[in-house]
Amino acid sequence: MQTLPTSSSMPTVSDIPDSVIARAPTIDAPLILTTLSRQTYDHQEKLGMNVSYFRAIYHAGGNLLCIGRPTSDNLDRMLELSSGVLIIGGTDVNPTYYKEENHFARHLDEERDRVEILLAAHAIQYNIPLLGICRGMQVINIALGGTLYQDIQKEMPGAIKHNYHNDEEGKYRPRNFIAHSNTILPNTQLHKLVGGDAYSVNSLHHQGIKKLGEGLISSSLAPDGLVESIEYPDHPFAIGVEWHPEELGDPTSIRLFTAFIDAAQKYNAIKNRP
Repeated sequence: MQTLPTSSSMPTVSDIPDSVIARAPTIDAPLILTTLSRQTYDHQEKLGMNVSYFRAIYHAGGNLLCIGRPTSDNLDRMLELSSGVLIIGGTDVNPTYYKEENHFARHLDEERDRVEILLAAHAIQYNIPLLGICRGMQVINIALGGTLYQDIQKEMPGAIKHNYHNDEEGKYRPRNFIAHSNTILPNTQLHKLVGGDAYSVNSLHHQGIKKLGEGLISSSLAPDGLVESIEYPDHPFAIGVEWHPEELGDPTSIRLFTAFIDAAQKYNAIKNRP
């Protein structure tokens, strides 16, 4: 049985010196469009995201263009300016978007759902590089007609523990805590990035993919068979992962973000041709 690395042996992104992994963005660095998560802090509603996303994109050589709740016109303009789309983690997607009644989904944000599903569909249609993380992977799946387990533990027989926000005693787990090892499927982009058949990941989700969206393939599986990552093969770069690579800082995570930004740079060059 494979021995998993412990969280104490895994670096976080903030632990890694800029001189080691930074490809400082140049003036023509690709802009990566992303949405923000709605949060309540000090009795006020705010929009924000974890700093680890910023650092991961920056160190790979890109810049983020963050949007809140845009109008259709604003969204079109922002897509024109962007060379990639990043859909980050966050709250559950309303099950109405995959034609189910809500049984276990919580902390819904329907404005964000609507915008991100549009972004994912647009990126797929127009070959814009696309990376989805955790909820973001689920959004890509829904945008292409897929469905979710609203709560893995309640709806998937034989499921292992996937939500490591807290342990069984309610104690805090660091976000880079290594939860399980995934089987990486052959002949996938992820297999090329990992360079092997197994990869150990953190796990911070209670929902997961039940039915794959049209055109998507699975590129890795958890020990219980749950889809842990997806790809759209007929696309320059469209990948979703259920774990949080922005929190790990290991070589595979760095390669994932670097490949994403490389694809965005190529897209940027193509769209700016005279």
